[in-house]
Amino acid sequence: MLAKVDVLGSFDFYTSLISLDALSAEDIQGMQVALGDGDFKKLVDGGRLTPDQYQLAAKILPLAAHEYTHFLDATSTLWGFKHLSLMNEAYLSDNKYGTDESGFSKAKTFYDHSRRIRLPNYYTVVNSKTQNIRPWQSHISIGALFSNEGLITNRPVLFSRFSNSRGEQLARSPVSMVSLLEASAMAQELLLHWLLIQHTEDDFRTVEQKHFETRTLDYLHNPEITEYSVCAHIVANQQQCTNVLATFYLCSVIVRLILNLPESSIQKIADNCFVSEVLKLPKDAPTVMAVQNGLKIGDLGVLYYMVCAALPEQSYVSHKAAISGTIAALETIGVDYATLRSDRNKFAYDLCVELWASKIQSISTLSKAAYDNFQKIGDNDFALNFNGLNLPPALLSDSSASLIFSCDSNLLTHFNLDDCFNELFEGQSWVERFSEACI
Repeated sequence: MLAKVDVLGSFDFYTSLISLDALSAEDIQGMQVALGDGDFKKLVDGGRLTPDQYQLAAKILPLAAHEYTHFLDATSTLWGFKHLSLMNEAYLSDNKYGTDESGFSKAKTFYDHSRRIRLPNYYTVVNSKTQNIRPWQSHISIGALFSNEGLITNRPVLFSRFSNSRGEQLARSPVSMVSLLEASAMAQELLLHWLLIQHTEDDFRTVEQKHFETRTLDYLHNPEITEYSVCAHIVANQQQCTNVLATFYLCSVIVRLILNLPESSIQKIADNCFVSEVLKLPKDAPTVMAVQNGLKIGDLGVLYYMVCAALPEQSYVSHKAAISGTIAALETIGVDYATLRSDRNKFAYDLCVELWASKIQSISTLSKAAYDNFQKIGDNDFALNFNGLNLPPALLSDSSASLIFSCDSNLLTHFNLDDCFNELFEGQSWVERFSEACI
């Protein structure tokens, strides 16, 4: 689970399992009956959704898209392969696999990596007494992370400070890994929900579109969850974009490219990026120096901000503009896109070869399906084709499991969730037990 706000569904970074806690087998069956053969694509290609069909599909499919995007980002991107690699090394460091004390540190490395996906609550500040009056204002600042010993480190943390229309501070939110992951997942949720609305009857569609826009704006302006909406705010501010869906379109493209940056490209950006020129600040400004340090250590939140700052104007106006704008931004901050793709593909293959050979069967199986997904998902894809990817069943609230999206070639159709949980939870328990011992 990413955080306390994830009450409808969750993705577990220790076991790679998806839970859809707001759904039951009865919900899934009801949707399948309402949609005929359960194939949403065939239905919308052939006609309209009735209000009842829409309500059933809207309860299930956008939520599923959100959590399955977390699954894909955490398994089928370069960042996901590195996550699985750290997991594999950590779980295999258990002495039951013959590892001695000199290898136990890999368990702590994965534990720290997982903790940093979402930063501790300390780094988020919410002023509950400030009135939430729109429009919001925001600006970027940079601080530093604390070490396990409570000392200030050289690891920067990017913040966005939000104020109401009176200039009174509402919240301070870090731009963390969970910020990027949530922007990616929210984009796919909104895209699928919007698609559902477009296939409803005319009068119903007009009303539902307004409800959709209101709900989305409320999400973006909830001070309690700004760590999850901060990436959208950064794009909207940099691009002066008031179209929420267009903002998330652009977010999804940027985040996917960031998650697929190889270490060689990150190093080139750190070496070549003219930070002061991109940010239009003096070279000796504290923000410039902190951003340069963030690039050196490969902080993806800092990288996201730099890509946003380097985007050409109006990169949000179309699919083509978002793709070309993001590629242009990457080149502005110091990396050639063609070289990036070549290095990325090689690095992905090298990581996966090791994962395929893992002694942990669940990791081996997941990584084979994930690499196939990696090859299928293109940089130009706004909306993920969930029905064409390898996706496992999801756990439902009644302890049953269901394949929400599937296709004949799905390598994970028969993926055993109980076996996966037992195998990977044992690894998680080892990691947590050893990490607790590090005092």
